[in-house]
Amino acid sequence: MTEPLLRLRADAYYVPVADGVWIRTTDGSFRLRGRTVATWVERLAPLLDRGVAPDRLLASLPTEQAGFVRTLLSALERHGVVRREDPEAAPIPVDVERAFPQQVEFLRHLVADPGAAMTAVRACPVSVAGPVERAAPLAAILLESGFGDVSLLDAEPTAELSNLPEALGVPARVRRATRDVGAHVLGVFADGEDATALRVAETALAEGRGSWLGLTRGQAMLLKAQIPGSDAACIRCAWRRLVHAATALPCAPGLGPVPVSIAGAVLVHDLFRHVSGAVGAGRPPESEGVVVDLTRLSIWRQPVDVDPTCDLLGTAGHVGVTAPAHDEASGSAPTSDPADWGGVLAERLLSASCFGPVAACSPEDLPQLPLASARLRVNRPGRVEPAASVADVLVVGENMPDVRREAGLLSLEAVLGVARHGASVGAGRDKSEALARAIRSWAQDVELTGWADPDPAEEPEAAAAEADVRRLRELTESEDLSVRLERHPAGLWRARVGATAPVVDVAARPAIEAALLLAVARRTPPAEGEPATPLSPAVSTYSADTEALLHTLNLHCSPLAPPPSAADIVTAVEVGVATPAFGGGATAAVSEHRGAER
Repeated sequence: MTEPLLRLRADAYYVPVADGVWIRTTDGSFRLRGRTVATWVERLAPLLDRGVAPDRLLASLPTEQAGFVRTLLSALERHGVVRREDPEAAPIPVDVERAFPQQVEFLRHLVADPGAAMTAVRACPVSVAGPVERAAPLAAILLESGFGDVSLLDAEPTAELSNLPEALGVPARVRRATRDVGAHVLGVFADGEDATALRVAETALAEGRGSWLGLTRGQAMLLKAQIPGSDAACIRCAWRRLVHAATALPCAPGLGPVPVSIAGAVLVHDLFRHVSGAVGAGRPPESEGVVVDLTRLSIWRQPVDVDPTCDLLGTAGHVGVTAPAHDEASGSAPTSDPADWGGVLAERLLSASCFGPVAACSPEDLPQLPLASARLRVNRPGRVEPAASVADVLVVGENMPDVRREAGLLSLEAVLGVARHGASVGAGRDKSEALARAIRSWAQDVELTGWADPDPAEEPEAAAAEADVRRLRELTESEDLSVRLERHPAGLWRARVGATAPVVDVAARPAIEAALLLAVARRTPPAEGEPATPLSPAVSTYSADTEALLHTLNLHCSPLAPPPSAADIVTAVEVGVATPAFGGGATAAVSEHRGAER
C-alpha cells in the first residue's frame, strides 16, 4: 500500500517571529516556539504544498534532524495546517476538475479523499424553494458549485437554467420537484415571508432533511442552516435571537438579484462544506449564523446559541444542549489561565453579538469619572422574532476591565436565568465564584430578618473593608459615604450607604464595595429625557464558605450548561430553596420579594 502524503492547506501562511513562527489559516492562528522552527517551516513548505510522504522525508534526514522534523510535522497536523492524503484515492474526473477548479482545489486542501468528497457533492440532491426569480439564480449557483442534482419546488426551470449543465461541460439533473424532494432544501425569503420560511424548515426537519435558508427583516438578512439531529441552534432559534439595527429599517419590495446572489453564495458554500466534509478545524456550518446588512452589503458570521425557549427544543430533530458543560465535581471550567480572563470572556461574547448573550457593551457617551461605566444590552431569550435593540443595564466599576468582566457574567446569568422557575443563577471563572454569585443573587431577591451589627469577633472582616471605603472616598472626593454594615446569622453580609437600598453579599468587602459604587453612581443623574437605567456594580468575588451557606440557608445547587460561546471558560450553577422551610429555624425568616436592582 502506498504511504499517505502530507499536504499543506492552501490558505495557510506563516510569518517568522522573534521566538518561532506564527501560522494562520481561515480557521484561526497559532504560534510554534523554537529557535529553528521558522527555518524548518520555510524549508518544508514547498514539499508539503506538493505533498510529501512523511516516512520517506524523515528517512532522508540525519537522525538528529529527523526527530525534530517528526515533532514539527505532528504539531502542524494537530493544528490542521497539514493533512494526510491517500495517493490511491479515486481520481477526480477530468471534466469535473475542468468545470469546478476552485471547488476541487478547496477539497484537496481540506479532505483526505477529494475524489470521494466531490462525488458526494455531485450525487447530493438539493431542492430550491421560492418563486422562479429567486429559485433560478440559487439553482444556478448550486450547479456552478458542483452539485449535480437540482430541483425546483415551486417553479419550472427556466431555459437558461436547463442549458447550464451543457455550458459547464458536465452532466446534471435540473427539473421541477415532484415527490423526490432533495436531501437538502435551499431558499431565500423576503421580508414578511418568515412564517413561510419557518414552515419550510420545520417540514424539512420532520422529513429528516437539511435546510439552508435566508430570512429577511427590514434591511437585515439571516442566513442559517439546520441539520436534523444536530445539537446546534435551529433556524427558529437564530431568528428569535437575532439583534441587529438594520431589522428596523424600511424594507425594499421583494428581493433584488444582489441580495439573492449574496445569500446563494454563502448558503451554497456552507452546504458544499457540509456535504463534502470539508469543514476543517472550524465550527460546522449549522452552528453559525450569517447576518447581511443589505444597506452596506456587509456580512457577519457568528456562532448561534440555542434559544432555551424555542418551541422545537427537545424534539427529535432539534436536540439542543441539555447536559451541563462541566462536571459539577470538577470545581472549575477546563481552561487555561489567561492574564485577562474577563477580557477574554468579554471578547468572546461580543464576537457573537448578533445572537449571543451580549448584544452590545460599550461606554457610549457615558461619563467615565469618577467611575468607569458601560451600557450593557443583554439579548435575553423569549422573543419570537428579531429585534433592532434590547433593553440595557448600566454597569459601573472602578475601572473598565472590571466593568467588562461584570458585564460578561451578568449577561450569561440573565440568559441562563430564563425559565429557571425562580432559581437564582450564578456564572464565574470557577464553581466557587459561580456559587457565590448565585447565592448573592438569591439573597438579594428575598427578605431575610435577623440582621444585626457584626460581633466583635467579626470585626477583622469589617475592618478589611475599610480600605475600600477610603479608596472610594478618595476616588469620588467625598467624605459623606458612610457605610452601615450588618451580618446575618446564616453568614451573609449586608451594607448600605445612607438611605439607599441595602446590598447583600457572601462577604463583607463585596457588599460594602457594591453599596459604595451604587451610591456614587446614583449621584450622576441621567441626561434630560433619558429614562433611569438599572444599575449593576462590578465588584470582586471574595472567598467565602459557600458550601456552608448552602446548608445553612437550606439551598440546593445544580450545574448549568453555559452557552457554547463561553462554555469552555465559564462555570455556571443555579441555586434554589431545597424545602419550603428555612434552615435557620427561629433565628431567621424569609419572605419573597423582587428587587429592581442589585
